Amino acid sequence: YAESMAHRAATSGVLVLDAPVSGGHPGAEARQLTTIVGGPIQALEIVRPVLSAFSGKITHMGAPGSGQTSKLINNALLMMNQKNVQDILALANNLKLNVGPLMDLLLSGTGRSFALEALTGAVTTDNAEHLKVLQVIDMDVFTEATTSRGQDVATIDSYARAGANGLPDAARLVAAAARTA
Repeated sequence: YAESMAHRAATSGVLVLDAPVSGGHPGAEARQLTTIVGGPIQALEIVRPVLSAFSGKITHMGAPGSGQTSKLINNALLMMNQKNVQDILALANNLKLNVGPLMDLLLSGTGRSFALEALTGAVTTDNAEHLKVLQVIDMDVFTEATTSRGQDVATIDSYARAGANGLPDAARLVAAAARTA
């Protein structure tokens, strides 16, 4: 979408950037979002002071649309990482390990990840279902955008959707472990 908008605007001499952000509500409050920019570098340099007001990191990805595409890839990877976390926590639970101390261990060890960290704060039993819905929508957009460019993303799509769909169960498991700690 950004590509077609940039092409249409160019006929009038207008430069267009696509600049999605990553970091969620906490990043926005801290003014530490990551802004992912696609479009002409000269346009980015003009608006950099504005983006810097709320961004801890600004990354130029290339041509128009590359900011949006990079954001979709970032989101897909998060959901795939969520699936990894869900699988390992389910295994630990099946092995009768105490998930609370295991979470503490994983958060301080080499297995640490944003997907794991989110289960101790940003993702709760109250919002996990809503986040799941948003993530499934993200995967719809990701899959449409990548397949329209001739990419076979069926495996990524399936795994990431499983991560999105399993988020509420993972939030319940971690919340239950926290209550028994």
